Amino acid sequence: MKPICSCCSPALEHTITDARGRTWRFEQHRMFGPLILRADGEPAARQPGSRSTFWAAWEQWREQQEASKCKP
Repeated sequence: MKPICSCCSPALEHTITDARGRTWRFEQHRMFGPLILRADGEPAARQPGSRSTFWAAWEQWREQQEASKCKP
């Protein structure tokens, strides 16, 4: 996928699974946050709403990312 803006490099793609077993592919951009992707790697037309199970799975993923950065 191309960068979101000309000043940014492409974000890495990640995959998580929510509590219902649905797999989500997304890019995590340091400035813009998560962007859900289609199977072909392009942004999904619809992004998850505030009550989506994606957000709990993403929060758990984010906490694991932060914890791995803080190891001495």
